[in-house]
Amino acid sequence: MGNRIAFSDVSRAFLSRFGGRPNPIQAKVWKAFDPAVDSVVIAPTASGKTEAVFMPVAAELARRREREAIQCLVISPTRALASDLHRRLVNPLEKLRLRLDVATSDRNTVGKRASDILIK
Repeated sequence: MGNRIAFSDVSRAFLSRFGGRPNPIQAKVWKAFDPAVDSVVIAPTASGKTEAVFMPVAAELARRREREAIQCLVISPTRALASDLHRRLVNPLEKLRLRLDVATSDRNTVGKRASDILIK
């Protein structure tokens, strides 16, 4: 991948509230990430899976020059989880100049500017 965003930059954006260091699951997912390959991450609750998955995805999206439409769609099983994901991820993604929106029946942050990532 050309122009790859440094792990340290993404790690700082996502993990500053956790001391800035990735846990073993996050580091392993980062190393294995390939945007051309579908993957599943399975780990215990509260193990950092969300950040583990979003860090390399965000780095790949930030690397791309032209983004005119949704690049990543997150399907959430509940509105509460969709809102929680948005709350947790909006600031780190903004630091990487990525727009995150949520669109559920009780919350919609979609605006005129295209979302890079949409939680539905």
